Amino acid sequence: AGREGMLRECARGMVAGSLTAAQYAQDAQWYSFLSEVAGALRGLVERFGEDAHRALTDALGAVANFTPNDAHQLLWSAGNLPEKEFREVFVRQLQQQLQLQQQQLQQQQQQLNGFGSLPPT
Repeated sequence: AGREGMLRECARGMVAGSLTAAQYAQDAQWYSFLSEVAGALRGLVERFGEDAHRALTDALGAVANFTPNDAHQLLWSAGNLPEKEFREVFVRQLQQQLQLQQQQLQQQQQQLNGFGSLPPT
């Protein structure tokens, strides 16, 4: 469990940092950072295979709310697309996930605000 636990912690940190950076990816430095993380993520998949795949699937779900299928597709891309193309896919997927989370947050906020404006009985 030692290596798998280490991979899981590493994966969660990478995904959390990437999600934060995705908010600023239009800035060249942040985009560059995300691109490097994508390269490191790809390296983990290549080096540790199934263990890394499991750890990253867990991290993408737990930290970034990826569905198992979306996480699997992203990790498939890591192992099968040319590196430059994968880096672009990684950044795009994180930005989409971030937008989705922000929309869900806004909807929850609207629902909560709606409860406060019920007419008195």
